[in-house]
This record gives sequence, C-alpha cells and structure tokens, in this order.
Amino acid sequence: ALKRLDSPSETLTRFTGLCNDDSGERIYGGQVMAQAMSAGQQTVAKPYVLHSMHSTFLRQGAIGVPLTYCVEAMRNGRSFLSRQVVVEQNNKIVFTATLSFQKPEHGVSHAATMPDAPNPESLIKESHRINDFLASKGINNQYDWPIDVRFVNPPAIIDPQPQPPRLLAWIKTSETLPDNDDLQRQMFAYASDNPILMPAFFPHRINPFTPNVMAATLSHSIWIHQALKIDDWLLFEVDSDFTGGGRGMGRAKVFNTQGQLVASAVQEGLVRQR
Repeated sequence: ALKRLDSPSETLTRFTGLCNDDSGERIYGGQVMAQAMSAGQQTVAKPYVLHSMHSTFLRQGAIGVPLTYCVEAMRNGRSFLSRQVVVEQNNKIVFTATLSFQKPEHGVSHAATMPDAPNPESLIKESHRINDFLASKGINNQYDWPIDVRFVNPPAIIDPQPQPPRLLAWIKTSETLPDNDDLQRQMFAYASDNPILMPAFFPHRINPFTPNVMAATLSHSIWIHQALKIDDWLLFEVDSDFTGGGRGMGRAKVFNTQGQLVASAVQEGLVRQR
C-alpha cells in the first residue's frame, strides 16, 4: 500500500511505498508499475479510468528500500487526463511512466479475434514446473508467485530448443480480488511484466534461466481497451518481431474468456549473453 506524503504544489502529489517481493535479487518491475499506476489513479476522480500506461525502467531497484512516487498532473481536459509518475529510490530516479485517463464514451469499434486455446484448467501451473526445476538443482526455495500462469505449449526450462517466437498463456491472480476496477488494472500491470518478453528468446536456444544470460525490462506499454478482471482467466497471445543488439521485443493481445480483446501490451527488454 502507498502512503501519501506532503506535496510541494497543487499539481504534484507524492507517495511512498515498499517493493518487498523476495522472489529475486531486484525489484520485480510489475510491482513498480502497479504501484505507479495506483499513485496516478489516486490523483484522478471518477468517471475517468486509466486506458494507457507507458513505462521506462532506468535503474535496478533494491528490495526493501522505500520508493517515492511523484505524480504530476500534466493535463486535465474534458475527455482525457494525463499524469506523469517519477519513482525515486536513494535519491535516484529508477522509473518513469506516463498515464492517460479517459472519461468513458461510445464510438465505432472493431477488435482482433481470440485464437483457439485449450481450457486453462487442463494445463499445468508454471509454478509447479519451476519448483521441479529448482528442486533438480538442489534449491529448496519454493517459487511462490501471486499469479497463476499456464502455458499452452510450455517452453523448456532446461536445454531449450529453437522454436517460433510465439506463445499462448492463460494468466490470472491466484486469489480472488475485491470488486475494484482500479485494483484489477493494477494487478493486470503487475502480471503483464512476466510473459511478454519470453518469445524473444525462443529462436535462440536460451531463456532467462540459461547461465550467463541477462534479462530485464527496459520499457513497457499497456493499453486497456475495456474493463477487465485479472482474477479470472485472461489469454495472452504473445509474439516477438525482433531480437538483436542485446534487446528483444514482445507484443501481446489479451482476451477474456468470452473472447473479447480487453488489453494490448508491448515490452522491450534486455536479452544479453555475457
């Protein structure tokens, strides 16, 4: 949870929070995105809802060290509002984001079609696969993540073979969330940082578990087309159009169980062999 701080001006609002995810050596980027989104949402009144967020990761964040979220009101229009969020840790900027909010309106529409995919309940939990891998390495720490990920064709963890840069994955929170649209969007941002870069590795016989491979998010954009529920299954259809120069890119279309396109996302990340 974020705590509001004293703010120096009417257009600048400050919050502080902790990222205490202990699943890695650095802050999980999705947690920073979710908290930055929450900070921005707290400066906006209904009926405006967040429809896009464009994030840049500037430095690796440290777990357990307070983060300061500075939200600046860039524009307050009749249809759209814009907020800029700058996140600092130890007096250094680690993350920035631009958030756009819109007052709901009607208009012409079309959307992509959901691909065929098996029932998620018939697929293995990714946490089970990762825990089996850790156990095979003599690592007793259990991978315990609040997101349930189930790949349609699970990529190999050990000795990956070249495959097309595409994946399908069902994703939802492990627990039911309160009926709160802002929170659903925050947790969608949190979850979306996990699968989108993965296909960038697929043609190259490497993955983030491969020794001497570095992977980290550089930038991440999401567009929420309509209300979504991340505590129900969402299908991520993810493709990678490019990997090169130490960077990879993935783009996702996200569908609910009714086949509606509810969100899109694009991520660029570090894909480097040392």
